[in-house]
Amino acid sequence: MLSGIPHVVVIVILWRTCKDLGHDRPIPSAETTVRREWNDAERTRAKARATAVLAGTPDRVHAELTDLAETHGACEIMLTALASDPADRLASYRLLVEQFTRWGPGKDRSRSVLRADRRGTLGRRVRG
Repeated sequence: MLSGIPHVVVIVILWRTCKDLGHDRPIPSAETTVRREWNDAERTRAKARATAVLAGTPDRVHAELTDLAETHGACEIMLTALASDPADRLASYRLLVEQFTRWGPGKDRSRSVLRADRRGTLGRRVRG
């Protein structure tokens, strides 16, 4: 199912697909996703959802997020890292914090402030 897509992305797509179809459950583990037998409705929905997930190296995710923000004129980015393991989720946030700290939020770096709270939640605020 969803060949060529990284497994970590398939986990997110499975969770979102099930949620869209009325099955609100926790984020599945990698093992659950591997064993999953997708029905026709799930396959159709998953293909539509596959393009809405950003995943990859910190460089790639940073570039995609800043491009999206600039394209839409957004002055704030809100993220949710979907992982069944809280440690993995926190690691994702930390990697993004490091990336945004290193390179800044995008082309208009002079107006932005990056912050991460103790839980690893990443936020960017634009100075007024």
